[in-house]
Amino acid sequence: MFTVEQYILFVSLCCVITVETQTFENLWIMASQRAKKNKDSNKKINDVDETRLKELEEERERLREEKELELRKALQEKEDHKIRVEELKQTRILISQLNKRLHQLEIQCHDQYTWERYFQCDDLPNPTNENEINTYISLWNSDEQHLSIEDVMNDCIKSFKIIDELNLLISELTDHDEDQLRLFKYNHMINELRQQIDEKLDRSIIDLLTKAIYYKDHETLNLQKIWYNHWIVLCIWGNLSKNPRIKQFTFPEIDITFDIPKVLTLSDCVFLINFMKYDNYSLKCQSYYPCKLPKSINTQLVNGEMIQQEDTLIEKNQFNENKIEEILLNDDKSEKQQTTEMEEAFEIPLEDRIPTPEPENWIKADMEEDAIDLGDYHVIGGIIRFELLTLPRQPKTVKGWTITTCVKPPKLHPFEYIVDTSEEIKTENESVMEETPRKQEKKEERPPIQVKIRIPKSIIIVEDPLLARWDPEKLQWRTTGIQLIKFNEDDNTIVFNTSVFGTMAIFQDFHINMPFQYWELRPLPLRRNDLINTTVQSIHSDPINDPTNIKNSLITNEHQSITMIKSTTPIMKSNKPMNQEVINASSPEPIVIEHNQNGITDKSKECIILGPVTTLGLSNDEYQSILQSSSITNQCLLIIMGGCIELRLHILGDRISILPSISVTETIKGNGGDRSMVNGPNKGINVTEKNDIDLLKHSKRELNHLWGKWFTLNELITVLQQSGMNIFPREDSVSRIDCLNKNRLVEENLYQHMALLSPSMAFGWSRWNSECHDDHTIIVTAVEHIDHEDAVDEESWKVYSVTRKKVQQLEMKEYDEQFSSLSNPNQPFHADFYHMYMDFGCDEGKRRVEEIDLKYFKTVNKLLQATRLLVFS
Repeated sequence: MFTVEQYILFVSLCCVITVETQTFENLWIMASQRAKKNKDSNKKINDVDETRLKELEEERERLREEKELELRKALQEKEDHKIRVEELKQTRILISQLNKRLHQLEIQCHDQYTWERYFQCDDLPNPTNENEINTYISLWNSDEQHLSIEDVMNDCIKSFKIIDELNLLISELTDHDEDQLRLFKYNHMINELRQQIDEKLDRSIIDLLTKAIYYKDHETLNLQKIWYNHWIVLCIWGNLSKNPRIKQFTFPEIDITFDIPKVLTLSDCVFLINFMKYDNYSLKCQSYYPCKLPKSINTQLVNGEMIQQEDTLIEKNQFNENKIEEILLNDDKSEKQQTTEMEEAFEIPLEDRIPTPEPENWIKADMEEDAIDLGDYHVIGGIIRFELLTLPRQPKTVKGWTITTCVKPPKLHPFEYIVDTSEEIKTENESVMEETPRKQEKKEERPPIQVKIRIPKSIIIVEDPLLARWDPEKLQWRTTGIQLIKFNEDDNTIVFNTSVFGTMAIFQDFHINMPFQYWELRPLPLRRNDLINTTVQSIHSDPINDPTNIKNSLITNEHQSITMIKSTTPIMKSNKPMNQEVINASSPEPIVIEHNQNGITDKSKECIILGPVTTLGLSNDEYQSILQSSSITNQCLLIIMGGCIELRLHILGDRISILPSISVTETIKGNGGDRSMVNGPNKGINVTEKNDIDLLKHSKRELNHLWGKWFTLNELITVLQQSGMNIFPREDSVSRIDCLNKNRLVEENLYQHMALLSPSMAFGWSRWNSECHDDHTIIVTAVEHIDHEDAVDEESWKVYSVTRKKVQQLEMKEYDEQFSSLSNPNQPFHADFYHMYMDFGCDEGKRRVEEIDLKYFKTVNKLLQATRLLVFS
């Protein structure tokens, strides 16, 4: 039996065992649960590891593919770079050879001119000899024996011939340093000759006015005469009769009318009107030359910047090289051979060492508020000198002696005529009414002088012109004092009031045709001398003078111009006068007209007061004889659709001719619907009764006075600007009109290649050039076009993208809805347009490019650079 103590001990022991058993079971359960959890965790860890490994594998594969892609891209870039370096080198050598041969040809032409000029006996100084020019001016200035206007006008003709010869020499100059010195010297001589012409004219006018009574008209008893030649028209009206009934006077030969207030009809005054077909004043104006914002960086910093840009190009190429090496070193060992090839350093072409010029910051010149900015407006037609002078006392005969006034110093004296303002007239009228009769009041009024001028049709004025006078103190054209009253576009009549006298001019918007709406450069068949006897009809019929045949005349002109291209000869003159005014003004001797108020008595004495000088350019016969020396000559057609006119320029050799133009609007269906586009006249003409009026209006803006003439580029610029149709921008024009200024290096390089390929390839306008909004990329359309007289088929145009690095054909078409920079995968890489064409061009086209006429190449290149079609369109 157990004692109580033993029983208690036993019970306690059992309790302990029970608790421990239960605790053990709990621990076992917990351990089992923990093991289960660990097992689940391990499973999850394994799943995560597998996912991570898979992701790492995918990432590794992606990196490997990226490395391979970068490697292939780097290899392709290196291969393209090798091709680019080689092609640029070939092009550089080709252009260098062309320029060298061209320079040699220019030297030969200059030597030949000097030799022929030496044996030329025309009593004129050699324009290339500055000493002879100075001697000629000095002798003419000191000549006091031949002071009549007839003699001076004869001498002026000689001086103008020298100026024309100097302008012709200027057109042959290049960018070489020695030619730039000649340019400065020639321009200085031209200015000296023109200044001497003005001085001698003033001297002869003084001599005439002192003896005006001997030249008075027998009907009106006043001095009223006209002298004119190619360049100058001089009109003088002198008040000798003091007839108060005279209200105005008209020179019917030139159709100019001016009012004569009563106060002047009773005064010793002279109206001097001098028309000059040149502008010798604008050169003195500050706004004539583009103004740049001054830079605070000195020359050393600029040079340092250029060096820094060169270093950047080198570092960029070295970076590409290191990147390729890094990719190859991290790849498999099997690529060690490729690594060795890629370790070669990139060769930097010379073209990449030329830094891209920064855009210039153009500013406007500091001028008076009423001054004309010659960057926005330009003089058209020439200069008008409208002077009111004092008439000297006339000779008197006393006891057999003739007393004549001697003007010392020999200068023209202005007549003091201060125009009354409206307030002054009102105040004066109130006081006069109290003291004097009404007749005396009207007699003393000094109103502005009203002038009415009929501008020749050779000057195209599109909108109301701007009139201004020359301020000799400020050296600016100013509008104060001249008010335009009326402009009639139908007959080119201008009516204005002037309260000032002096030198005046008519101005028109300089950028009136910009930006260009369309342009196209198209090659024409080679001109061969074996076809010179081909009969060619004249294109110089004037459809404006025969409105009943306007439609047939315009169409005939177009076919005649096409016939000219088919015969590959210049247009021959017809027996019909091209323009009566031109023929009348082309007399080599000055013409003196004594007339009356009854009108023109002799139609053959009509003259042109303003516009291009008819002596500029060569006739068809003259240029035909020059072309006989060459068996084959390149030619092309440049069509420019401006804001007011369509110009068709025929480039043949080193001369340019203006052809008639007809604007034809065709409907071209594209993916996005119908599109309207203006094409060249050779595309076809569909004339209906509805657009007969449009054709008539268009014919009024034809430059028919320039047809049948062959101009140098400088002459072309002069005659177009004088005619009011400027298409040549200034350096600062990019800041004055809405356009996208392109990289100048890319632009000039493309002009050079367009000129080089112009015998075989047509280039055209692309709307994506401005809509791509990339100033480093130029978009043009182009297609091979050989021995085709018609316009380029719209479907055959291809779109090309040109950058400083490469030229590529794009997959897109010109009339796609959106721009795409994707290149044609079938077209290999090329560095420039020349090698692009040499890749797909035909053998005949390549031969014509290789045998291009040097003067033709120079002319087309300069014409493209002068118009800057790739920027201002």
